[in-house]
Amino acid sequence: MQTQRRSFLPLVVGCLLISLISGCSVFMAAKQPDKKNLAVLNPGTPRDYVIGELDVPLHTEERNGQKTDIFHFTQGYSPSAKLGRATFHIAADIGTHMLWEFAGTAIEYTATGTEVAIKVNYDEFDRVENIDAIKGEEIVFPPERTSWVKKLSTLPRFKRSTEEVAQVE
Repeated sequence: MQTQRRSFLPLVVGCLLISLISGCSVFMAAKQPDKKNLAVLNPGTPRDYVIGELDVPLHTEERNGQKTDIFHFTQGYSPSAKLGRATFHIAADIGTHMLWEFAGTAIEYTATGTEVAIKVNYDEFDRVENIDAIKGEEIVFPPERTSWVKKLSTLPRFKRSTEEVAQVE
């Protein structure tokens, strides 16, 4: 009986040690910033939706009845990406007897999302008219999105009225 306890004791101590020591990279991966839904920046989206997704703007300006907001946020990661990263760190910690923590923590310390600053211009109905990327252009205008956003911005604008739809000159 005594030999069984002695052989079992290192396993219990090892598991407790892993659970106490492990987690810096795992915790950091799980606590990365969330991914923002940048589809709210499409032309025609109401301003309330943009503010609901990107939070309160840093600055708001109004000229000739049209508003302009400046937003600053960190574009993070989807829940599945964060879960995948945390799971990988756990597996790497176990597989390397916690040596991965040194590399994993350094990786998670530098991979904290991308800072984005944008200027959103609204039309007279408080709907997105166009956007300008101040910082993080590769996030706001990725190659697969750039072509159709540019096409949308060149289309003629229409008044959004229930009474009539007339092209704005």
